Amino acid sequence: PFSHSNELSAFLSQLGFQVDIVQITKGNLQGSCSISIDTEITYLCIQSNQGLNFFGEYRPQTITIAIETSTNREYSKIQGENLPLSCMAGYGTNKDAILYSVSPGSCIFFMLLPSIYFHGFSHQLSGEKVIDILQNSNILKLQPSHFTHLTSICKQKLLGGAEGSHNAHSNHDFMLLIHDIMASNAAIPGSYHTKNVDRSLIHQFMRLAVDDELIHPVTINDISKKLFTSKTNLST
Repeated sequence: PFSHSNELSAFLSQLGFQVDIVQITKGNLQGSCSISIDTEITYLCIQSNQGLNFFGEYRPQTITIAIETSTNREYSKIQGENLPLSCMAGYGTNKDAILYSVSPGSCIFFMLLPSIYFHGFSHQLSGEKVIDILQNSNILKLQPSHFTHLTSICKQKLLGGAEGSHNAHSNHDFMLLIHDIMASNAAIPGSYHTKNVDRSLIHQFMRLAVDDELIHPVTINDISKKLFTSKTNLST
């Protein structure tokens, strides 16, 4: 469990992720993390009762796939894009930083895949099809059955013990499943799109919060005054 964003940052740093985290909603923070490392794949779940902003270094050696199970999307964004329901997100390789925000009540699962292995694996199976998705988008809408199936697998992996134990062969099967889900859902019109988002305000916000060592949840009024920009620009 964690009760301050710095505690979560410290936990993620142990996994090799240098991430600054800022609480963006008011109230006492209560959250929890669970992790399962299964040979080449790491499964992670982060739950929080408050909105949080994540900003940090992108690790190109890892493809991070996130699925958010909470229906509250008030503050939920990945790489500056609004996070829809029933999707996988955060996997995009065309970025120089990690930019996440979650809403109160968030329960988000992360699947960390070895990048070189998955790229080579995908190229063998479908040429540039899935690689194009990885390089040119950050969010892929999923069919409900696929979303439910991935969520169920993550929960099983994080249970531990006999039910959560798997061998190396199952890792191959899981990456094959991820590939097939991405390929089949990408064929559905409107399931994903390429979008260039101006992230300069996000970078400034995170520098403001971290450099000033804010000890209280950041409000939109704080950000508007400090960054000399309108609330409308910040909300979009």
